[in-house]
Amino acid sequence: MHGKHVIGTVKVQDKELLASEKRIKEIITSFCKRAKLSVVSETLYLFSNPAAITYCLILSQSHLIVHTWPEYDTITFDLFTCSPDYESEAVGKLFADETRGSLIDEKIILV
Repeated sequence: MHGKHVIGTVKVQDKELLASEKRIKEIITSFCKRAKLSVVSETLYLFSNPAAITYCLILSQSHLIVHTWPEYDTITFDLFTCSPDYESEAVGKLFADETRGSLIDEKIILV
C-alpha cells in the first residue's frame, strides 16, 4: 500500500465555529473541493458536554476525520489518501485557511 497520512491541529479564533454543525459541514465541503477530494459517504456526531463535533468522511481516495475541541479553541484533522501523487504538503495550510485559523501542528507520514 502507498499513500500519505496528514494529521494536524489548527487554532481557531471563531470559537462558535467549533460547535456549529452547519458551519463545520460548509467549511469541510469547501476544503474537500479545494483539495480535490471526492466524498462518497459521511457521518457527523455532536457531543453535548462540551459541545464538540466529530465529522467522518469516506473519500474515494480514503478518509478525512475532523474533530473540534472547543475547550482548547482547536480543530484537528486526519487525512489519509492512497494516491501517491497527492500534494499533501499543502493540506495543513489549506485547512487553516478554510477555518481562518493558524496551523499549530502537522505531521505527514508516507506509507
